[in-house]
Amino acid sequence: GTTDELAKLRAEAKRLGATTQFSATQAAEGMVFLGMAGFNTQQVLAGIGPVLNVAAAGMLDLGRAADIVSDATTAFGLTAEDTGRVADVMAKTATSSNTSIEQMGEAFTYAAAQGKAAGQTVEDVSAALGVLGNSGLKASIAGTGVQGIFKRLVQPDALAMLRSMGVSLADSAGNIRPLTALMGDLQKATSRMTQLKKLQTFEELFGLHSKSAIILSDNASALEELTGKLYNATGAADSMASKMQDSVMGRWLGFTSAFEAIHVALGEAFKGPTQSVLAFGATSMRVIAAFIDGNQTLFKTIGLIAGGIA
Repeated sequence: GTTDELAKLRAEAKRLGATTQFSATQAAEGMVFLGMAGFNTQQVLAGIGPVLNVAAAGMLDLGRAADIVSDATTAFGLTAEDTGRVADVMAKTATSSNTSIEQMGEAFTYAAAQGKAAGQTVEDVSAALGVLGNSGLKASIAGTGVQGIFKRLVQPDALAMLRSMGVSLADSAGNIRPLTALMGDLQKATSRMTQLKKLQTFEELFGLHSKSAIILSDNASALEELTGKLYNATGAADSMASKMQDSVMGRWLGFTSAFEAIHVALGEAFKGPTQSVLAFGATSMRVIAAFIDGNQTLFKTIGLIAGGIA
């Protein structure tokens, strides 16, 4: 029932508050954003961890992170259980190329739905955004480029031209082939052309989006390599978030977050018998001692700052 669902959400918010750089209150805020995006309780529970990872990895506020992850998941026709996959792919792209999670979120606004309609996966589209980012095309410009490439490729004149060049847009079952395969074939088909003929060919095929197509075709091997990396991106968002949290500021946020968890537990302990309070007190002291022991450099720094102020 609703009470049971609320208890599960509260328990997960507290767990995340105690184990991530975000407080339980912030985790709950993230859950609200996912609920506003149409996620049910089970989907919120599945998606909130990846959303916090994206927020930490991309240094974004929770609302923006929830927005990016939920929009991309929906646009690619994936379910809420796939939010971890989307988060991992975005984090891996951001660490493997010259684009950020924020820029990818903006690019997906243009490229995701068109990419999905053309049978492309979140990995295929993200790899293209990464390669374009390396050449200075980012955010909405990169997203519009990928969207435009797929819009042009299915036009009758472009299809006829591809056929004349020996490039197949679709496989034997009629499904559009992955972008990395198409760009690899285009690179081979245009490799012996003069510079002028190649430019004319891309202009004729892709019009306004010829620049994006040339970049992807010229970097077909890099596109293939990045696509492969993204299909093996499991755990990337968690790893990137951990690296961000490993900074002094990240550790401090983790400490304040854990402290809020202690406050929450203390409030609950006072509702029970005195024994619970004593047991909780001993546990919380162990948590604080363990944190200080594992972050001695941080606390020495705080001590020096405090001494300077004094």
